Amino acid sequence: LNSLFRNRYTVLSKRKLIKLVEDKHVTGWDDPRMPTLSGIRRRGVPPAAIRLFCERMGISKSDSNIDFSIMEDCTREVMDDASPRAFAILEPLKVTI
Repeated sequence: LNSLFRNRYTVLSKRKLIKLVEDKHVTGWDDPRMPTLSGIRRRGVPPAAIRLFCERMGISKSDSNIDFSIMEDCTREVMDDASPRAFAILEPLKVTI
């Protein structure tokens, strides 16, 4: 299948990404600002979230424009189970009733 995945508001042109790396605007292909798999992994996205994202996108023959918030939703969904939650008041105020 020859479908093309386009991420909205993200530069995906290999020519433009190479220019960013060569001009030292980013530290390399694994820079967290780069839209590469290694860059996404360095942002802290677990592999399970990337797999879930790919499952949700599915297989198609037509090009698709995807909003990056879907990737963030997949990351949040995967990390919700693994991340413990706590609530604390660091600087409490004394209240007299």
